Amino acid sequence: MYLDIVKKSSLRLLNTINDIIEISRIEAGQIPMQFSDINVNEMMNYFYRFFKPEAEQKNIELMMSNQPNPFPGQIRCDKIKLESILTNFIKNALKFTNSGSIVLGYKLNNGELTFFVEDSGIGIPRDRLKAIFERFVQADLAVSRPYEGSGLGLAICKAYADMLGARISVESEYGRGSVFYLTLPANSNSDKTL
Repeated sequence: MYLDIVKKSSLRLLNTINDIIEISRIEAGQIPMQFSDINVNEMMNYFYRFFKPEAEQKNIELMMSNQPNPFPGQIRCDKIKLESILTNFIKNALKFTNSGSIVLGYKLNNGELTFFVEDSGIGIPRDRLKAIFERFVQADLAVSRPYEGSGLGLAICKAYADMLGARISVESEYGRGSVFYLTLPANSNSDKTL
């Protein structure tokens, strides 16, 4: 029992230190950009397969949103930063959802590609929505205390989104869940990638 507590505390401390180092590197302009071609559908399917076992352990239904207009090609983006943002969204959804479902998906609209992660979790109070992208801030300290975390994950996501020329946003209703969005420019022609 005590060994488990020590392991969890050590891992939490290590994650916090890594987040602080990453924020420091971002502020110092030491994060290089490495663009490559990314197959959107393959990436989303990978996330679904990777996180499905964790969702099943919590009895949460993880779903992929139906795409009426699947993205036909690739986008040119920094894969590490894009995947880091979406991974953070999904991990937060799993952390703050105790029952119900999580939906992964994207929408293509007016030359923009918007990724989203929607959950039926605890939600975020309206007066905390803007603050959650700030450093060392969690949505509601009283509610989120049992869930732990440094409060740096979404701040790093916001910094990465800025570096990608993307927009990050959230819609939420306290007690009813949240939807996190990442919107980037897109080109639907597979031979003309970003």
